[in-house]
Amino acid sequence: MSFIAMAIPHFDGAKAFYGSLFGWTFGNEYPNTAGRLCGAGIPGNAHASDQRCGFVIYFRTRDLAAAAARVQALGGTVGPVVPLPGAGKLQLCRDNQDVEFGLHQPEG
Repeated sequence: MSFIAMAIPHFDGAKAFYGSLFGWTFGNEYPNTAGRLCGAGIPGNAHASDQRCGFVIYFRTRDLAAAAARVQALGGTVGPVVPLPGAGKLQLCRDNQDVEFGLHQPEG
């Protein structure tokens, strides 16, 4: 795994809930809207969203294009490549049962 992303309706509410439940802490890079997720045992981030909320697990790959092609060959779907300046690129996917996950190719 590379990292997890958490989309939540209310950033401060999630900080309080998951902080109390798991002892996680959250950076405050964008006050009240987004920050790093710390203490989960894997790198992560959290951000406020008024759309679909939940967790997405990103799996690390050395070759994003090859991994995306394999997803499609196995009956899954892939979204567009999203560049992450300084951190590589990612691609949201859905498996052949419509379960969302992500692929992440770090820089270098």
